[in-house]
Amino acid sequence: MAREYFQSAVALDPQYARAHVNIAWTLVCDVFLESPATATLDDALREIEMAFDIDDSDAWSHLRAAHAFLIDAMTELMAATETGGERLVEARAYIRIANAHAAETAMSVTDMLAASAGAAAIFETCALERAVRDVRAAAKHIAMSPNNYIIAGRLALGLDPGAARF
Repeated sequence: MAREYFQSAVALDPQYARAHVNIAWTLVCDVFLESPATATLDDALREIEMAFDIDDSDAWSHLRAAHAFLIDAMTELMAATETGGERLVEARAYIRIANAHAAETAMSVTDMLAASAGAAAIFETCALERAVRDVRAAAKHIAMSPNNYIIAGRLALGLDPGAARF
């Protein structure tokens, strides 16, 4: 139902980036919840790309794109656990990249929001100030470390991950 409303909005204004990204989000939800609909993550990614082509500075679009990436990586990891072998190794690298990307996106989005809020965002009485701190702290967790890009790159090149806990 929601998707139809967003599609109607796009029909009225094809340059409405937020409607494109919300269509994508409904598709991601269908895929993740294994809805009987024929939605795919590729369909969602096409909508997200359209949203970015229209407005690449929209925080909501970045957040939803990171969610889609993370859900895709989680879905692949769950499937790979049943298969094992090289597919599982690749899926573990993929989820690490998705985690790092999600953390970077969360920091970027909270920074955008804080910048929009202006000086009010630096006071401890502002919930946004706490959100910025919390996101930055969470991004320091090893599961979201930018070092995951290096590990995934090493694996893609056929090298040892170079990390004891991969």
